[in-house]
Amino acid sequence: MRVSPTLLDTMQVTEIRMSYVARQQAEACKYGSIRYRLRESQSTRSSDEALSRIGDTVIGSLMLSCVIERFGMDIAFPEGHPYSFCIMSVLTGAVHYRPFRSESGTTARAGHLLLAQTEPGTQALTVDGSRRLNLWINRQSLVRCLEKMLDRPLDLPLTFAPEQDWPQGTAASLQRLVRYVADELIDPYSLFAGGVGVTGFEDMIIRTILEGTIHSYTEHLARPISAATPIAVHRATEFMRENLSQPLTVEDIAQVAGCSARALAAAFRKDRGQTVTSVLHDLRLEAAREALRAGGGGMTINAVCARFNFSNAGRFAAMYRERFGVSPRQTRNRCS
Repeated sequence: MRVSPTLLDTMQVTEIRMSYVARQQAEACKYGSIRYRLRESQSTRSSDEALSRIGDTVIGSLMLSCVIERFGMDIAFPEGHPYSFCIMSVLTGAVHYRPFRSESGTTARAGHLLLAQTEPGTQALTVDGSRRLNLWINRQSLVRCLEKMLDRPLDLPLTFAPEQDWPQGTAASLQRLVRYVADELIDPYSLFAGGVGVTGFEDMIIRTILEGTIHSYTEHLARPISAATPIAVHRATEFMRENLSQPLTVEDIAQVAGCSARALAAAFRKDRGQTVTSVLHDLRLEAAREALRAGGGGMTINAVCARFNFSNAGRFAAMYRERFGVSPRQTRNRCS
């Protein structure tokens, strides 16, 4: 994915300039709690030349960063970063990541990604001309979701393997999710920046990370679990149908159903061959069609998107046409 200049236009941008960074390796500038240092001396360069441009935007409990570096940098985390976990999608160049207290590391090149934990002592080395998208996640959000999935408090810290042996499809899924955030920020018709659909997206990406990567609780999540009863599935479905305008997570639904999120997920896979979120998605599409029929010409597409937590009118229209064979506008106009 090429970083469009319009993506930075949606963000708060910080420029790291030569005058802020010592031309020898001794000192460095700080961007938040991250310390930057040139990997090689650039004494022939202008003192006011921008070394890096970093754009940030906060989305719910997440933060997306777009980083464009002219020169290779030595990046360190001397303090705790407010977002302690990062999905790093490398667009150009390469990044070598070395976790704290580790003698080895892993390298991600263009088109690949890596998972980074920003503990003090963690280091990342980049090459000239590196560009990347970083999706930052708060550790507390990961821990809360994992505890709900396990249905118990954690007895050991949540740590991720520095070198991921990616399960089939997980890396591609995370790449698409990072690109999704960037696309939504650029799209002027997206409702994402206003909070529509953010809760569902956060839940999706955190579950993808916990279920698809190697970490200290991978084996615990892989253990067999009994599926919820058909009554719980019915209760969950009715709760979703009655609350389609609300931002719902799988944990919210499972709590009302009276079982754990994992048990409910297993029951939906067994009884319906679908995930809980896909059923919720289908119910929202059906409700959107009924709203367009009932509202006639007075119901705008954006209003339907906001009401049923679809973050983008264009993508909603495409999904609607795929499901029902007509566009939302055609449904509305026929009933006006």
